[in-house]
Amino acid sequence: MGLKRSLSYALVLLAGACGDDGGHNQDDAPPGTVQVLQRPSRSSTIALADDGAHVAMVNPEDGTLSVFQTSDNSRTAKVATGSTPAGVVIAPDSKTAYVANRGDGTVVRVANIDGGTPAVDATAQVGSEPIGLALSPTGKVLFVAEFAESRVSVIDTATMTVTSSFAVDRPRALVVTNNGDTDALELRLANGAAVRAEGRAGFNVPSLYGLAVGAPYLHHGQSPSLNELFTNDQWGFHTNAGNANFSVTLAGAGKLEDLIGFLLSIDATTPEIAVPTDPGTGLPFDVCPAS
Repeated sequence: MGLKRSLSYALVLLAGACGDDGGHNQDDAPPGTVQVLQRPSRSSTIALADDGAHVAMVNPEDGTLSVFQTSDNSRTAKVATGSTPAGVVIAPDSKTAYVANRGDGTVVRVANIDGGTPAVDATAQVGSEPIGLALSPTGKVLFVAEFAESRVSVIDTATMTVTSSFAVDRPRALVVTNNGDTDALELRLANGAAVRAEGRAGFNVPSLYGLAVGAPYLHHGQSPSLNELFTNDQWGFHTNAGNANFSVTLAGAGKLEDLIGFLLSIDATTPEIAVPTDPGTGLPFDVCPAS
């Protein structure tokens, strides 16, 4: 994914696909193609599949999920999911739904919502009162907002196991942004591994995507603009990435304006730039040398 995007998930902070039964429409991806959600992912009591063919709706009163086909608005299935389902989100394959059951602290995977007989085929035990869900762009990772637990858990959707979690004070909802990425970053996050782009001070390199709508800046939001970020000496540690071997030189006329203009222009159409290698260490420049 290179330099264009590192973590554009916003909380601000912010999929287990089934086999083809032959009944899917022309929107199915060709073999070998990675399907990616068309929109940012966030759960609600009602969810529309990416292909537009089906709608899923949770029924907290009786612990079920109803599935409707949009061609005639008829209900095609009703599936028991668990106690007090609070939200549903649909994977990019338009066949798989995930439901957060607030009453029993579980998240279930419902297969075959696009036809046939939908059924729960896997269950993950999570923390108390899961009320919000969001999928990574390819659906390989599912984020769960656990309200009473004050935590967000991360689920590997292929195995429906919780791989990591982090504290968030009483999260009520979450959303994962999407600019067409595939799975390299989200697998890094799901595995909770200390890999590329992890800085010495414990902060991952932030995303360059979406800076035009990302103010204020820094993890604490104390820099109101990019100009402030690059010109105020108190942020020098941040702009140097905490690494004395790295520096930002903006002394030339117009260089600061050019840099800010470029950063604010980055969007989903910006070509990805390969990370260059440090000739001294042989490592890519986004890898911090050992302390």
